[in-house]
Amino acid sequence: MRYGYKFLGWDPAVTAVSPSYLEGVSFIITLDVVLFAMWQALPRYTVSYMPNGATDGLSPVDPDDYLAGETVTVQNNTGGLVRDGYKLLGWAFGSAAVVPDFVIIQGEVVPSVFNMSEGNVVLYAVWQKVNMYTVTYDGNGADGGSVPQNSNIYALDSVVSVRGNINHLVREGYDFLGWATTQNAATPDYIVDESNHVTPSTFIISSTVILYAVWLIKPVFTVTYHANYPFGLTGSGSVPLDSNTYYNEAAVGVQGNLGSLRVDGYVFVGWLYGSTLITVYDNIAYPPTVTIVGADIDLYAVWQLIKPTDKPPFLSEPWFGTTKSLAEIGSSGASYVYRKDEKTDPKEIES
Repeated sequence: MRYGYKFLGWDPAVTAVSPSYLEGVSFIITLDVVLFAMWQALPRYTVSYMPNGATDGLSPVDPDDYLAGETVTVQNNTGGLVRDGYKLLGWAFGSAAVVPDFVIIQGEVVPSVFNMSEGNVVLYAVWQKVNMYTVTYDGNGADGGSVPQNSNIYALDSVVSVRGNINHLVREGYDFLGWATTQNAATPDYIVDESNHVTPSTFIISSTVILYAVWLIKPVFTVTYHANYPFGLTGSGSVPLDSNTYYNEAAVGVQGNLGSLRVDGYVFVGWLYGSTLITVYDNIAYPPTVTIVGADIDLYAVWQLIKPTDKPPFLSEPWFGTTKSLAEIGSSGASYVYRKDEKTDPKEIES
């Protein structure tokens, strides 16, 4: 026998294309004879794969050809065939099959082989329609900027990357914290920092998802002016009123003596903010602003005692344990009196 060939018979000529003697036929011999076996190659068949509706990727290619009855190993999805909205189940002998003859499970083909028939074989991809999901973003009260856009459509168990606040979504009086899957969430499921880094950055989708912006109301602070009359004295006029509220780190304009505060025997100098003297000239404050630093601001009036002196006056600050000359704060005259509240006994300091 000769593998891959069919025996036809015998012939005295090695180049014969058809046998002179078939198997079992007798003839009369008159001299030595050499008979050559005549062979005919058996037909060989191919296996091809059809994408059957795939929208991307390539069909597998089997480069071999086969004799009838030989074992064929079924190819996996080596070319990465995909079809939008569908899942590849495997391969089938018919183009309209809904159940594959060869199932692809976790990257393995089951069964993995078949015996070649007498004829070429075509295997068709079998697709199963799957649910597709979307991800949208909701500003949830935003009054500026815009939400991220995501036009992708996801199959079940796909990995979704969460967007940061890439379009500068804002809401007056609030800080943006991130995204949540519920509209009234106080804390985000996906935290977005100032650099637009998202934590966690992905999720596995199992249904259509709406991600709502999560907002935290900003704390607000006030500015209050105090007349801070010298101890035991009363004055006239009124302190400025600042009815505004301010966010942290806001710059606040300091007002002058707009209500004409007055105390007999004293001159209004400016406002005390912590340990900083803000002087007021012609109702203009120097420095003109103070900055909110996580707390309300209280500004206390500073009064200068009208009393002649023949020596350079000095400013005494017993509350802070330091002494400054008047020249250092840009004024002249007699000494200052500081008060913070009704229980503080002012001191008049002369040099």
